[in-house]
Amino acid sequence: MPYRKKPLIVTSALIGLLTVHSFSSIQHAEAKTISPELQIGMFADAQYCQCEPKFIPKYDSERFFMSTPAKMQQATSTLNRKKLDFNLQLGDTIDRDYHSFKTMIPLYNQLKAPRYDVLGNHDFPNHDYSAMTALGMKHNYYSFVKKNIRFVVLDTNEISTYANPKGSKLYNIAKSRLKKAKAAGAPYAYDYNGSVTKKQLKWLDGTLNKAKHEKQQVIMISHHPVYPLFTDNVLNYKEILKIMDKYNNVQVYFNGHTHSGKYNVRRGVHYVNLKGMVETPEQNAYSVVKIYKNKMRIVGYGREETRTLNFRKIY
Repeated sequence: MPYRKKPLIVTSALIGLLTVHSFSSIQHAEAKTISPELQIGMFADAQYCQCEPKFIPKYDSERFFMSTPAKMQQATSTLNRKKLDFNLQLGDTIDRDYHSFKTMIPLYNQLKAPRYDVLGNHDFPNHDYSAMTALGMKHNYYSFVKKNIRFVVLDTNEISTYANPKGSKLYNIAKSRLKKAKAAGAPYAYDYNGSVTKKQLKWLDGTLNKAKHEKQQVIMISHHPVYPLFTDNVLNYKEILKIMDKYNNVQVYFNGHTHSGKYNVRRGVHYVNLKGMVETPEQNAYSVVKIYKNKMRIVGYGREETRTLNFRKIY
């Protein structure tokens, strides 16, 4: 006797079960699509000048200075299509001459969302703080609050040989620190690295303490890295880390300076070194940072990597 398929009888109960399951799946998918509390555009080390490419043997890399205006234009176009709360520029807008600001600032000004700037070691061609005028900065280090997150911007160039006139007090302190660092065999004993003053360290301590009392999460930003130990560190990075270790509300530390980029975790803090825009002839490097209640999503463009960073509990 030939086999005959039995007719499929779909009952109302089965239809109801399928409907409930489908509705539940839709709800679950919608629950997964949570909007970030903040969205930020970030980029570092444009380092523009009207100069031919330069190979840096120490880093086994090449810098393509004249490529950055086109890259910045591309980044601006992308960032302006996002619903950003603000943008963060992590230093080294120019490479070696003040006139280069005239090319880059109009490109920065095309960004629709507000822009916050960080000073880098290449931003001091005149050995003074005239870059602040070009960038429209009111303070060389500062903090601001968005959605109960305090952003703390440091100036890691205060005590350096490049940001101060030769023979000045801060210049001489920088020379002394570099001499001691070299004698101790420190890998970061180079004159393109700077350090922060006692005044700024005291301000940092007070700012993190204020954030603690106001139950704010903290994101720190500077040009030079403070971790891990490397050739590009802030000269007095240990003093910055010592202050940070007093508090548990710092979630992420962003910086530029090391063009190849780095990522590390220390005592629950994520240390993210963004890649330099100047480092390649065509490929770009910038990010859209999405901040949620308990995590951060860094969406990288070009060379920049995409990462998800989970936040630790504070206090």
